[in-house]
Amino acid sequence: MKTLKIILILLLVFNTSNIVQAEEIEGNWVAKVKENKIRLKLTIFTDEDSWGEWNSSGTFEKKHFSNLTLSKESRFELKRDAGAILFNGQFKGDKGYGDFTFNPDESFKKFLSNKGFEKVSDRNILALALHDANKKYVTALVSLRVSDLSNSKLISFAVHDISIGYIRDIHNLGYKDISASKIISFKVHDIEKNYIKGLKKLFSEISTSKIISFAVHDITIEYVKDIQKLGYKDISPSKVISFKVHDIDKKYIKEIKSLFPDISESKTISFAVHNISAKYVKAIQKTFPDISTSKIISFKVHDIDKGYITYVKGLVKGKELSASKVITFKVQGI
Repeated sequence: MKTLKIILILLLVFNTSNIVQAEEIEGNWVAKVKENKIRLKLTIFTDEDSWGEWNSSGTFEKKHFSNLTLSKESRFELKRDAGAILFNGQFKGDKGYGDFTFNPDESFKKFLSNKGFEKVSDRNILALALHDANKKYVTALVSLRVSDLSNSKLISFAVHDISIGYIRDIHNLGYKDISASKIISFKVHDIEKNYIKGLKKLFSEISTSKIISFAVHDITIEYVKDIQKLGYKDISPSKVISFKVHDIDKKYIKEIKSLFPDISESKTISFAVHNISAKYVKAIQKTFPDISTSKIISFKVHDIDKGYITYVKGLVKGKELSASKVITFKVQGI
């Protein structure tokens, strides 16, 4: 299957709710040739009034086209299970342009219907043709019994070049019940089998949703290992995500744990949420050396700094002053 990227200005997947009669689809193309490959961009104007358009671009090997000649007048064809795309135009040097027509293969449409993909529009058939989602691919995909596999998901699988081998790798790693939607998310976020294997070695259990979140937040295997080495061996995937979201790195953890060796994951996150630095803690500890992490958070929440502590000390005039008392003073507006 060719690796293609569909760029849609108005829509990616055309409406599949109505039966669409077979039609010849027309559009324009531009191309650039490099060695044995052709970079093609196809355009279809979808609405004359609003000038909406559908664009698809991809790189093909020359050998997949029949009758291709890089001359002033060129008429060549790309034939797929889904139908044939006939190109008319001309080339000048390594550039070409012209128009095209697509004739959907009626037997392929019937094949799709028999496989459970009914009422697929001719324009979506064109998308399948461009991505070479052939009968063999569709048959293998259906055999994997992926949940929520709809017409639109089939198109997305083709667009994102999701191979049968890619899906089987995910299944073999323990995610046999993964949905079509999540498979697409895996592919969109470049989640490969080695990444999944690495995460499964670090966590006794990690869901597909969490794996996607890890990828979204660019959480690497090394990042997790660093956290675990610094004393959070049993940290959950959810907490790792929170660490990453709040920019908690190994340097920050080391600084905070030098002051509070037993600080929990939750308190570390709270420290980061409230922008509590090691410098801030050290300033407070000069007066309250045994202050707890909870009290530090309360100090920060109520904007209690070294200056305010000095102010309160002046008010109590040598009397014993606790961290709780300072918080009470601040809360009461003193």
